[in-house]
Amino acid sequence: MSKIKGTRRVDGIKLNPPSVVKGNKDDVLTIKRRIITASVKPQKEIIPTYDNMLTVYQTVGTISWSNVYDALEKRWSLYRLMYNEETNSEKITQELSELVKVNENNRWDDEVSYALFFASFCDFQNNVRCNKKLENWFVLCEMRVYLARIETLSLEALSQFLVKFGYHPQQITVDEEGFLKQQNYFQGPFIKVPFFEAGKNLKNRRLLLYHGSAFIEKNEVIDMVIMKNREKLQERVKNNYISPALGKVPYELKPILEYYQTLVMKITGLKTATTGFHVETCSKSFLKESGIELFPPCMYSIYRKFLHDKHLKHFGLLQLIMFLKGVGLSMEDCKKFFEEIEPLSKERIYNIEHSYGRAGAKIDYTGYGCNNLISQIRNAGDCNGCMMTTKSFKQEDIEDNLLSLMELKGIDEIKREEILQSVIDLIISYQPTHACTKFLYLSQNKPFDDEIQDIIHPNTYFLRAKRLVNEQNRQSLEKLITDLDLDSVGHQPSQETPMEEEKQEEIKQEEIKQEEIKQEENK
Repeated sequence: MSKIKGTRRVDGIKLNPPSVVKGNKDDVLTIKRRIITASVKPQKEIIPTYDNMLTVYQTVGTISWSNVYDALEKRWSLYRLMYNEETNSEKITQELSELVKVNENNRWDDEVSYALFFASFCDFQNNVRCNKKLENWFVLCEMRVYLARIETLSLEALSQFLVKFGYHPQQITVDEEGFLKQQNYFQGPFIKVPFFEAGKNLKNRRLLLYHGSAFIEKNEVIDMVIMKNREKLQERVKNNYISPALGKVPYELKPILEYYQTLVMKITGLKTATTGFHVETCSKSFLKESGIELFPPCMYSIYRKFLHDKHLKHFGLLQLIMFLKGVGLSMEDCKKFFEEIEPLSKERIYNIEHSYGRAGAKIDYTGYGCNNLISQIRNAGDCNGCMMTTKSFKQEDIEDNLLSLMELKGIDEIKREEILQSVIDLIISYQPTHACTKFLYLSQNKPFDDEIQDIIHPNTYFLRAKRLVNEQNRQSLEKLITDLDLDSVGHQPSQETPMEEEKQEEIKQEEIKQEEIKQEENK
């Protein structure tokens, strides 16, 4: 005889077992299972709209990372199943039926995973080379997830869902049910709305009109809801081009998001890396003449150490090679660039060729983004990583590097100190990308405000710096042309030269002759 004493909780559910239970241990477990099953109420399913993503970004940093990782992994499993070609198999269908459901218990996981994946796959600045493919993959998977959820709704729930689009579904009467059963070219079930609402988003749909009401097939309603959700999602992606959501994600989560980007690349067959940028041609001579001063602080620090030590360790070397490739330097020019500082060994040549996709796996790698560099851990004697954070470098080393870079740009000493003081506070408060962006604009003598989009990749820094310099040169050239035009006013010759007087006299004589010929012809 077994006894269960006191009140116990199993998975958060209060149990009040009987004082005496007859039978063995298996019988006791059976009774427990029955009590749990009877006490759990089924949760109402929810179709999330994801309208509060900003709130999610603000609160996600206060939650345990393990919970966030679990939420991401669940949604990733859902994406894989949706993208899988064998979606009709029984096994996948069973898994989908569990994963697609959203209720109050797992609503937070669903909203967090959606917001983070949206920031990862729809960020155009971080994925310029392949952003459309990542974006399209995300939209495709999300639309399939949304369709799977909508199809699980009952007719009553779907009718209530239409209220969000401004419709007022009505109950179908007995007389109307008899009319609908007689229709051979339409398949129910149907949803009834007033006739005057049918022209709103339903004018191109299959409708049945009867006694002032419009009857729409459930499949047509689902299709319309899906199209509305697609428009909403595409509008959200479009707005993300203006204010990227990735900038609102905690730095600690960005490496795992880059990992999922890599997985998408493998699934879709893309061989480009997760972060890529439009590559322009850049010559070695340009880098030597004026390109070094356009380097971001992290790359300039590596370049300084390379000049001083005549050698770089692995990760610092790899970071510099990938950056030079990203700014458009050819592989041969890259070899010459390194050869001028350090004699090229077979190992160094292989490193360069492998980075350019000419050796080894022959993959078109691209450089690390700022998020990756910020999270990197430096080995002893190496110089890789982000130079704008005190977690990786000492503050005095950061200040020395920035002052040296500003001196190379030709900024006077007083201005250098002002820029350094305005940037160092952001570095200490651990805002590396914001500090780097502000440093770029101030060092180029450009106005800066907090609405300017933060730089999240070293190649972006180089391209933006190059654009700012070109704008400055163009403005200087236009000013010079304007000044020259103003100087030339008042210096025009006031009298005609003898050569010009002779030409004008000849023209007059020719006109007189032509006039005399016309008069003779008239006579």
